[in-house]
Amino acid sequence: MTLAESLLALTALFIAAGVLLPFSLKLMEGTSWRWEQQEGMRKLYEEAESRIFLDASFSYELDGPAARGKLVWEEEGGRAKACVFIQGKKRCVEEQ
Repeated sequence: MTLAESLLALTALFIAAGVLLPFSLKLMEGTSWRWEQQEGMRKLYEEAESRIFLDASFSYELDGPAARGKLVWEEEGGRAKACVFIQGKKRCVEEQ
C-alpha cells in the first residue's frame, strides 16, 4: 500500500468513528434510562400492591444496582397519582 492509500483508509476510519460513536452513545444512554424506568415502574407496582389496603400516599427512595430515583404515590381530590423519578426524568400515571 502506498502512503496515500493508507491515509485515505485512516481518514475513512476516523469519519466512520465520528459518525457512529455519537449515535452509539445516545443509544446506550436511552437504553439505560429505559431499563431504570422499567425497574422503577416494577418497584412502584410492587409497593402499590403491598399497600393496597393501607394508606395510599407514600414516598420511596430507589437506591439499588438496577435503578436510582424516587417513587411518589399521592391522592389529590380522591384521585390517585403515582410518579417515578429517574435520572431527572418524571413518568406519572393517574387514576382515570
